[in-house]
Amino acid sequence: MLAVARSLLRTDARVAATRERVGALDEIALFAPLTNVLRERIATQIYGEEVGAGEVVTYQGEYGDSFYIVESGTLDVCVDGRHVRSLGAGDFFGELALLRDTTRSATVRATSDCRLWVLPRRAFLTVLTGFYPTGQTIDAASAERQANMPATANGRDAALASAPLLAALPADTIRDLAASATTEGYDTATVVFGENDPARDAYFIVDGRVDFDRAGERIRALGPGRIFGEVAVLRPGATRAATATAAAGTVLWRLPGERLRAAVSQS
Repeated sequence: MLAVARSLLRTDARVAATRERVGALDEIALFAPLTNVLRERIATQIYGEEVGAGEVVTYQGEYGDSFYIVESGTLDVCVDGRHVRSLGAGDFFGELALLRDTTRSATVRATSDCRLWVLPRRAFLTVLTGFYPTGQTIDAASAERQANMPATANGRDAALASAPLLAALPADTIRDLAASATTEGYDTATVVFGENDPARDAYFIVDGRVDFDRAGERIRALGPGRIFGEVAVLRPGATRAATATAAAGTVLWRLPGERLRAAVSQS
């Protein structure tokens, strides 16, 4: 009897939570046209997420498996470290990676405390294909964003070409190096490499700050637009001269050591 009562309480709690989410969906313009049946189905899969000011929600270059709707707060969208737009209540993001089954095209960072609704990939596709008006709204917004999105590759080329080490290189060489770069983002302060570690790759700072310590003592800090780790990479067999720590919210491009050595050898 007690087990039955507990089961009923859990069921009641789930029903109440679903009703609360259905009510929340009613307040989101994007979902307002949904049928009651589809809204209830989505409500069982959507969940809320609190994001603090300064936190990164998505990193450019990472795999995307969720769609986000902003209930409250503000966020900035950056491509290759450049601000391209801001988001606020009622806006949504993250659809491009799901629609194209590719990596995130931008980094999205909260500029104030935010409340987001998160819809997993499968539920997002259900909305997209199950209700034409909402799917059409998402498609139209995505097409507009894609048309206005800076060319990521070109932006990366230009950013790398601005670094003194690479400034004299031919455009084709920089383009090849940019194509080989991968994006890394850090939610918390993270050691990129340690003092005396083998030197495999170099890094370009897209956003944020990287601190350097030797024997436990801070020796310098670098910001956006700077390359680091290249000195040891360009000296075969060399090890890291200092520990590099990326501050929370930092975004880097990892430049493969072999590609960098090949590129610089052409200068």
